[in-house]
Amino acid sequence: MSKKLVLILALFSNVLLGQKKLDRFLAHPAKAELQKVDLSNCNLDSLPPELALCTRLVELNLSDNNLSEIPSYFSGFPLLKELNLQENKFTSLPRSLADAPALERLLLAQNPITQLTLKADAFPQLIYLDLWDCEIQDIDPSICEHSKLKEIDLRRNFLGTRDLEWLFECAPHINIESTWGCNCD
Repeated sequence: MSKKLVLILALFSNVLLGQKKLDRFLAHPAKAELQKVDLSNCNLDSLPPELALCTRLVELNLSDNNLSEIPSYFSGFPLLKELNLQENKFTSLPRSLADAPALERLLLAQNPITQLTLKADAFPQLIYLDLWDCEIQDIDPSICEHSKLKEIDLRRNFLGTRDLEWLFECAPHINIESTWGCNCD
């Protein structure tokens, strides 16, 4: 079997698995009781409205889709602690999540995010932010004022040594994972 055919079969298999996950979720009779939902790799461009019924969500995986925005009802998930949005099409931190009362872990790796702005009063419980392999070129200094944030992954971004140097100095309370850039900036 050729490599091309194997790749096509693997992609087709992923699409079928994603559709099965979505169908299972949509058919679930007690959405309001769900605490963990995995809709990763479902080829979603937008979220199904039924997701708003999942008011007891603690963990939600929406990775490997085509999402670029999050509906405003997300801030009304009072128990949501972890949200995986890796490998989507977000260009910034989703503003509709800024008031999420319990969100502790936000995973946005491999999204085309170019600027990181994290105001001190946004994401009040956020302790971990994963921005690995995004396209970040600029970080707003307001991140230094975020008191709850304990760890941020900035590896494989477009940040030079000077960008990271001031961040390490102004945010000693944050464990910053980074790939130090060259001294060419």
